[in-house]
Amino acid sequence: MILVLADDFTGAAECAAVVRRFGLTAEVQTVPEPDTAAEVVAVDTGTRSLDPDAAAVRMEWVARAMAVARPSLVFKKVDSVLRGRVAVELAALRLVFGRTDAVLVPANPGRGRVVRAGVYLVDGVPLDRTPFAADPEYPARTAEVRALLAARSGTPAVLPIVPDCVSTADLARIAAAVQPSDLPAGGSEFFSALLALRHPARSGFMRDAPLATPGPVLGVRGSAFPAGECPVPVVTTPEAARGTLAAHGVALLTLPADGPPSTPSDRLARLGDAAGSVLSTTQVGRLLLDGGGTAAAVVHRQGWVRFVVGVPCDAATAPLREVHGHSPEIVVKPGSYPWAKGVWITGRG
Repeated sequence: MILVLADDFTGAAECAAVVRRFGLTAEVQTVPEPDTAAEVVAVDTGTRSLDPDAAAVRMEWVARAMAVARPSLVFKKVDSVLRGRVAVELAALRLVFGRTDAVLVPANPGRGRVVRAGVYLVDGVPLDRTPFAADPEYPARTAEVRALLAARSGTPAVLPIVPDCVSTADLARIAAAVQPSDLPAGGSEFFSALLALRHPARSGFMRDAPLATPGPVLGVRGSAFPAGECPVPVVTTPEAARGTLAAHGVALLTLPADGPPSTPSDRLARLGDAAGSVLSTTQVGRLLLDGGGTAAAVVHRQGWVRFVVGVPCDAATAPLREVHGHSPEIVVKPGSYPWAKGVWITGRG
């Protein structure tokens, strides 16, 4: 088994999509279950919004639960712009799996996200000069990667090795240099580079899945940084969502911008309840979840904990379905990434 540990649901799902493109079987879990036939298990540890001490404790618990499967590779998936308690989580994983160093490559050069001279750049702009500087939970107050890691860990944890990475060639070079005593961590493109070394005969893109679905398509968006606007009706109540799905076969559910003041966690809980209300009364063919917090709120509200992974939609997304078939087809993505082309298509469209 290859084990991926991500601090939110979209990170786990993104790595699962990478896995499927290599022809490997994959499962996404929100509760650790080492007894599975899947070749790769990606666990959402749910640690993104925890304080540093709680994140470390939770990460160690999940890691010990999965260590009994004796994974051949352990990879820590991190947020593409390093939100979360990355340094303390890596320290916990090194302890459990007996690794000497952690090698962290958060860069995704294919999406314009690179590390040059220790500075994180998004399309050539330092991170603290992008919209991520205004993130409500993890504002980027510096673009210096090591300073960012230290500030968000809240403790003097030993920091990982963070090599510069500005190209796919850099990803391949760094992946080849990872030693058995190292704990690799980073973005999905680094994970892909590691898999290419282990499964060279199975590497390369699989054919994208056909995207039309026979049932209505419901999108749910709670991301603070949605990428682009979706060309579908936007609704803010379960009642409006049900009516729009009946009339048009597609709807995007979000919360009203002028709603009552609340914390991010309260807003996500309300959004999860609203989505659950729709799903309990309306047959949905595909469920599109925009952002890690949104995805977690919805799947937890529905009580779904294990998912099989289908043929990818694109390089970063693949459809999920609850292992017992109790869910619609689910497609999730990080909030700051665009949707795969065609995911809003229904059998009616």
